[in-house]
Amino acid sequence: MNKALLAACAGAVLILTGLGAKACTRILYETGEKSFIVGRTMDWAEDPHSDLWLFPKGMTRNGGIGKGSIS
Repeated sequence: MNKALLAACAGAVLILTGLGAKACTRILYETGEKSFIVGRTMDWAEDPHSDLWLFPKGMTRNGGIGKGSIS
């Protein structure tokens, strides 16, 4: 490999590794019992003021607006 190509590759690597990732990472784990555990990172530079909830499998929920609410 000539020196110019090697220098160009090294420069590209340095530039690309210096860029910060600004996206969320999704994690999916198959438990082997026909169910999955799903997670996501929150990789934002600012606080999105969001609430994160964890509900146990099989928990009954509804929309909470009375008769005809989605459940």
